[in-house]
Amino acid sequence: MECREFSRCAVRLILIFGFLSVWYVISFSQLQWVTGYYPNWYYAILRPGVRWNGDNSGATGQSEKSMIDFSKLTHIVVFTGWGTSDKYPYCCYVTNELGPFGKSYAQEIEFGASTGQPAPYLQALVQNAHAHGVKVAISMGGIFGGGARQMSMIAADPEKTEAFVHACCTYAKEKGADGVEINWEFPRQSDQVGFLRLIQSFRRRLNEWDPRGIFIATAYARTDERMVDGALVDGQVFGYVRDSMLAAFDQINIETYTMWQGDDQDYRTGFNTPIDLPTQFEGYNGYSLNDKKRGDGMGSVGTWIAAGYPTSRLGMSLSPNTTEFTGATTMGQKYQSFKFGSYANVPASHRYWDSTAQSPWYTDGVGKVITFEDTTSIRLKVDWAKRKGFGGLMLYDLGSMYLPDAPEKYKDQLLRAAWRAARGETK
Repeated sequence: MECREFSRCAVRLILIFGFLSVWYVISFSQLQWVTGYYPNWYYAILRPGVRWNGDNSGATGQSEKSMIDFSKLTHIVVFTGWGTSDKYPYCCYVTNELGPFGKSYAQEIEFGASTGQPAPYLQALVQNAHAHGVKVAISMGGIFGGGARQMSMIAADPEKTEAFVHACCTYAKEKGADGVEINWEFPRQSDQVGFLRLIQSFRRRLNEWDPRGIFIATAYARTDERMVDGALVDGQVFGYVRDSMLAAFDQINIETYTMWQGDDQDYRTGFNTPIDLPTQFEGYNGYSLNDKKRGDGMGSVGTWIAAGYPTSRLGMSLSPNTTEFTGATTMGQKYQSFKFGSYANVPASHRYWDSTAQSPWYTDGVGKVITFEDTTSIRLKVDWAKRKGFGGLMLYDLGSMYLPDAPEKYKDQLLRAAWRAARGETK
């Protein structure tokens, strides 16, 4: 009798252990989200999903196959780089102010800034995404520059905050989106009270949607919050507060993009999202995933983890955007100028690999350096994020990873590589 009872207990323990093992493998071998930034200039040029047929009303369009494999994404953020306004109700998509292309921001995000053709690009994007179960958020940006100034002004005034939030959510709802994204990369410490009021107002408003609206944050690479003797201490520069961020946002994507900017780097050519900083960047406190050179938690990811953010609520960002430097012939040299580009423009030869950064780069040897991601670097960095327990991955931007002249199955090879790595697929 005792032997049978012992056997039953042993079997139960084996089954429980097996279940937990399977749960662990399933839970930690996949990322919860793969979010792609979909800039207006991308669908303005490539026109995925709609071909304009000359109808000036923009009410009709001939369907054509989308150039994005929506099945390799969970979320899309529609992005213009702006979203804020000085005019009531402080949402530029509603106020119809003119953007840099001489068209209103609403025209740019809905119709395409480059072509100006009145085809329903945004409508087609939302329809294509929803057909594949992909959620769409519209970016209500406050990025560095004028947008950040306007966001600070809006957040400082409760009446302006409520008008802005109402206008943003109403606009996103009318366009068929599933929620909004706030792209305020680094609110200042002086913005903190207003920032918290702003994100809490968005959260309340989106909670009223049926189904509940999604709320995504794109946050600056570093936060200067920190844990001291087990207690969270506010930073002196950036206006993030951990518990409020966690309560408001469904995703918090930290901007580990291209490592090139900053006078503490002395404006030297850098890498796209390095895992570790190479020796020529020693002392730089920038956008690397690890922080072995400084060792003080000042790396972008290290500050968020040190502040007590659970990694399951954070998304690591990768930049399929390339950065082309002029006036340099190797990594780490000073450059004269730079511009962002596309993976399609990286020559096949003269590519090099940095094993510390886990990143590829190109040089023509006479004044041009290009830093970029490839399928190998994407897999290695996504695997790093999974080992750290990250919740998701953010790709900026989808247009720059597309290869229009490649064979059908290879046009979006970077997106496919990111998806396979995020989902734990081997093929």
